[in-house]
Amino acid sequence: MDYKRLRSITGALMLVITVLLSVGIKAQEVAKNFTGVIETRHDNGGLASFQMFQDGQPHGIFERFDEHGKLIETGEYSKSEKCGEWKRWNSNGILTASASFKEGKKHGPWKIWDDDGVLRFDMTYSENEKAEIWYMYDESEQLVESIDYRQRTE
Repeated sequence: MDYKRLRSITGALMLVITVLLSVGIKAQEVAKNFTGVIETRHDNGGLASFQMFQDGQPHGIFERFDEHGKLIETGEYSKSEKCGEWKRWNSNGILTASASFKEGKKHGPWKIWDDDGVLRFDMTYSENEKAEIWYMYDESEQLVESIDYRQRTE
């Protein structure tokens, strides 16, 4: 694989994955004191999303489902901030992304797999900053590049 091409798509892929993991279902306007669960539905009546709220803010479990009822995204909020591990699956049920958050910031391991379940990126964040060593793999899951962010000041 062309390493320059792989490196150039890394930024674009990171943007796409970040958007996928951060978009979710926009919460309807809820009263400031609302505590409970909001469920949204697909046109076919199936569950599209399940989200817990406390005092009008996302707090607790968030789950998103496709039109066939398959779980495609899951995570958790604490006082409207993403926390813990968030996961995303493709339409075939294959895990394609795993991301860690702390108080709404990227923090901890992030991994991205292609639609066949092959690990392509293994990254670490610390307080929204690139950290540790990032690894990029080809379609055979062979290491093609690593970038050391431990000594960088960006």
